[in-house]
Amino acid sequence: MNTLTFLLSTVIELYTMVLLLRVWMQWARCDFYNPFSQFVVKITQPIIGPLRRIIPPMGPIDSASLLVAFILSVIKAIVLFKVITFQAIIWIAAVLILLKNNRPADLLGAAGHGYHELGEPRVVAQLNMY
Repeated sequence: MNTLTFLLSTVIELYTMVLLLRVWMQWARCDFYNPFSQFVVKITQPIIGPLRRIIPPMGPIDSASLLVAFILSVIKAIVLFKVITFQAIIWIAAVLILLKNNRPADLLGAAGHGYHELGEPRVVAQLNMY
């Protein structure tokens, strides 16, 4: 079991490092015709390619690569260190259900609309600046 844990941990860490290396290379504007750069792109492209169509980059930083690296780190922590417990699973499920049923903008009262404590709708005065 320790061998499997070590192997899984090593694979996740190496792929996370390659993803972060891709982000750093894009930020530093490295030459992507370099064979090492081509290797990094070919290794990460199957996962990052489809995500880049959904998640736009934030300036020179590739947010899709950062998101995948973060997700892999969370998965590693959950699987290897058993950080998550049953109670945490219930809280995560509750938050996901809440976000699925309500748009985040509705939860925050977007566009100046919100609700009083009793549930009556209210409109917050907005400043018109001409």
